[in-house]
Amino acid sequence: MMRTTAGIVSALVIVLLGAGAAYAPYHTTPAPPPTPSGQSGLAAAVAQAKVAAAHAGYAGEAGTVGAAREHLGHTLVCIEGPKGQNVNAAWDNPCQGMGNGVLPDLERANARASLIEKGKTADAAAAAAMKSNDLAQIKTSAKQVSTLMKEVADAK
Repeated sequence: MMRTTAGIVSALVIVLLGAGAAYAPYHTTPAPPPTPSGQSGLAAAVAQAKVAAAHAGYAGEAGTVGAAREHLGHTLVCIEGPKGQNVNAAWDNPCQGMGNGVLPDLERANARASLIEKGKTADAAAAAAMKSNDLAQIKTSAKQVSTLMKEVADAK
């Protein structure tokens, strides 16, 4: 009897652990490693732009205004840095430890004006979308932001 009970409990634990792994949310992919302190501002900006593009993409696929805003908040933190003017300190920072924000790091690196302009355009679009209650409009803006951040991430 004791062996049967132990076997059932073991089987349940294995099933529950497997179910938990299968349920992992789609956006929990591991973040790129933190940018080493010796790397250039451009390398830090590129790394953060990749994460910002991913979160803007999640916002562009969101099913609710709340979910879209959550991911756009993550995007804004990556673009502006944790102390950015459009950033709420309570938002999670998926770019923590990677740099100071896409825009600050592009400026620190004296990056091409076209890259800085793409960063500013993405920032303005994300900030404006955060104020909207129209899910379709938010998703359209989020997709634009994702595209711009991918272009920054492709910078050499």
